[in-house]
Amino acid sequence: MSTSEIIEKLQSMNIDFKIERFKKQAQHHISAIQLAEDHYYTQDFHAPGPDEDFIWLAMIELWNRITPEKHNVEMIDDLMQEGYEDIDKQNYGEGLEKWEKPGT
Repeated sequence: MSTSEIIEKLQSMNIDFKIERFKKQAQHHISAIQLAEDHYYTQDFHAPGPDEDFIWLAMIELWNRITPEKHNVEMIDDLMQEGYEDIDKQNYGEGLEKWEKPGT
């Protein structure tokens, strides 16, 4: 999905999402999931069944696209898992690179 499609789906679920507000909110969180719980699951959203998980999945993906320079715990976890996969394949150098501190 494109960024605009993700935002449109959130809005169709009665989620008030604005990119500039999201950028400001992200500056005060270390987790996209926590940001979702603090600011978006508190809204009067309409998400039947499995669509409820779409909100936090959208926040993770939007964070990656909108504020990729601000690392969150989900990004770090993804890099850790990718590093483990590299190590399992004996790609030690690639695995270790993924485990270096992001942004250095």
